[in-house]
Amino acid sequence: MKKITPLIILFFAANFIHAQSFEKGDRIFDVNLGLTVSNLTVKDNQKTGDTASKGKAACTVLAPAMEWAVGKRISIGTSLVYSSYLSKKDSSGYKPSAKGLDGNFIFNFHFVKSKSVDLFLGLRLGLAGFRYNPNDGSKAIYGSMGSAFDLHLGGRFYVSRRVGILFNMGVPSYTFKKFGYSLAYTYTLKESGFYIGTGIAIKLGKKQTEAIPTSATPAPTDDKKFR
Repeated sequence: MKKITPLIILFFAANFIHAQSFEKGDRIFDVNLGLTVSNLTVKDNQKTGDTASKGKAACTVLAPAMEWAVGKRISIGTSLVYSSYLSKKDSSGYKPSAKGLDGNFIFNFHFVKSKSVDLFLGLRLGLAGFRYNPNDGSKAIYGSMGSAFDLHLGGRFYVSRRVGILFNMGVPSYTFKKFGYSLAYTYTLKESGFYIGTGIAIKLGKKQTEAIPTSATPAPTDDKKFR
């Protein structure tokens, strides 16, 4: 037993020394918190010609995500993105509110993967929902389903073997073709902007896919004991 213990310690120490921030089989849970500043374009679907109006918006973003390393440099994942838009009172004294929620598929390419740094480029594609409440006493709620897409650059900077600081920036875009109070009168709403955020990355470890061998060479015995 005294000989086995140092071997176990050496085994785990060697694995820690050679471990990288991103390896095939890893499972990583991220929690992102950030800010998006966007340009908005709203077009009346009932009118022809150039009837689009433009504006700007900003929103806070909370985005939990799960990622699986399926290759030495490739990972896929899923995420939920909850957006809460910043607003102020209008000229009539009403303060409208707007919120978004989308579910996405994520594809990332990891171009740097050292012991403590994981840098990646990727894209996000999914379905989005948008809800707008003018809060003017009319009880009218405007909304639509649409599409979500972004290109992003991210990095995980590990402060321990399993916990890291997350940094992300990207260029998200949304399209809602049936935005309105009802389908009787709709608008096309397009949003494109710039996102920057930070968060926490937690490496859950690798999924075990290989069974532990049950057969082993039997240890030699001293036959004299049984004679």
